[in-house]
Amino acid sequence: MVLLRFSRGSGLAGWIVRTATWSSFSHVGFKLEDGFVLDATPEHGVAIRMAEDDETTQYFQILAPTKYINDAISYARLQLGKPYDWTAIYGMAIRRDWWDDRSYFCSELCEAAFSHAHYPLVRDSKKFDRITPRDLLLSTRIKQIIPPDDDIVSEDPDIT
Repeated sequence: MVLLRFSRGSGLAGWIVRTATWSSFSHVGFKLEDGFVLDATPEHGVAIRMAEDDETTQYFQILAPTKYINDAISYARLQLGKPYDWTAIYGMAIRRDWWDDRSYFCSELCEAAFSHAHYPLVRDSKKFDRITPRDLLLSTRIKQIIPPDDDIVSEDPDIT
């Protein structure tokens, strides 16, 4: 099961995101079925990597039919190698176009993937100047679950 992985983040950028968005989280990415994380970070840009969980890491199930999740992950994989979107950090206080697909901030990557799959996680996201981890956290299309382990059984949510 693909999950959204929220974490506190570290360093100045993490503090800026948490402070500017009134959130306990500053980072979000996809936890893939193989245990790797697909996300956008300052160190790696859009990449698939191993990520260590800590006491602040929380997981959320995406309440979408499998087709939309698969389409979203396919889109996110097409973005591999693109750089991190630093303007998202600097632009927390100003208006900017988050739909520029030349680079990605973590939450922009997640929302863009689902928007391209025709199942946006954030209502009216095309009207927003920015998409933050907090915006995704407030989505009615996700729900918090226990931390993933080898015993979780993958199943589709009952959505019509």
